[in-house]
Amino acid sequence: MRPGSAGWRQIRVMRLKNIPGGATRDNLRAVLLASEVVDHAAMPEAGYTADVFAIIVSDDAMVAPGQPRSIHQNDRAYIDPKIEPKPGDIVVAMPTVNSDEYIVRELGEAPFDPQHKLVNLIPYNKPRYVERLVPADQVLGVVISIERKI
Repeated sequence: MRPGSAGWRQIRVMRLKNIPGGATRDNLRAVLLASEVVDHAAMPEAGYTADVFAIIVSDDAMVAPGQPRSIHQNDRAYIDPKIEPKPGDIVVAMPTVNSDEYIVRELGEAPFDPQHKLVNLIPYNKPRYVERLVPADQVLGVVISIERKI
């Protein structure tokens, strides 16, 4: 099927760009407007919101032997920003205020944070990558699907 066919939606594949003040869930629309569309893909309409976008995974932090949810560098990750992230979800975040860096990690609970203002971003490829404690609003959305080209 092709985008525009009945039951299919065109999805933008983005190279995310940060904005002054940093990317958050609250200003995601501005982040996406500032970002570059590098490709388009098709997804079934059923079960996904119109806000879904995709990114190309930029590192191998989510690769681990035996891990069925491994995500590889250059995989296409589909993100739904309307899904409320919860511990155990794989998410995309922009944890650095003045950088276009975005990361894909598993969401964990932050220790010693009873108000839930911080989250722990957990890589699978340890010790090469380390866990990062970031403000919860820097998590932009939940990964709902991965596409890998062979």
